[in-house]
Amino acid sequence: MKDNDVEKLIGRMSRALDRYYLIEKTPREFGTGNMLYPSEIHTIEAIGKNMGINVTELALTLGVSKPAISQTIKKLEKKRLIVRSAANDNNKEVLLHLTKMGKTAYENHRQFHKDMDKVIVKWMKELTDAEHSFLEVSISQFEEYVKIVMAERK
Repeated sequence: MKDNDVEKLIGRMSRALDRYYLIEKTPREFGTGNMLYPSEIHTIEAIGKNMGINVTELALTLGVSKPAISQTIKKLEKKRLIVRSAANDNNKEVLLHLTKMGKTAYENHRQFHKDMDKVIVKWMKELTDAEHSFLEVSISQFEEYVKIVMAERK
C-alpha cells in the first residue's frame, strides 16, 4: 500500500472515530426529564447491569477514580435516578441501586444503542469468517496502539 493510501485510510478512520465520539458525548434525555451526560448514563448502565454494586467496584468497572465516581453518584442522586443503601453485613459499605426513573433511563439507553448499532450489527453478521478475523485482529492492534499512546502521554 502506498504512503498516500495509508494516510487517507488513517484520516478516514480518525474522522469516523471523531464523529462517533461526538454522538456518544452528546447529552441525552433518555425519558427521565433530565439531560444525562455520557459519564452519568454509563454509570446508570453499570449499576443497572450490577444492581447492588458498591462504589469501589463501580469505579473499577468504569475505570475511573473513587472521587470521580462519587461526584457522578451525587449528581444522579439529585436527579433521583439512583439510591444508596448500606450493605446488610457492613454499614460502611454503600450499595447502589436504580430508582424507577433510573431503570427508565437504563432501558432507554439500551434501546438507543440497539437502534444506533443495528446497521453495523447487520454488516458485521454478513462478514465472512476471514473478514471477521481480519477485523478482529485490526481492532485488537488498534486498541494496543491507543493504550501505548495513552501510556506515553501520562
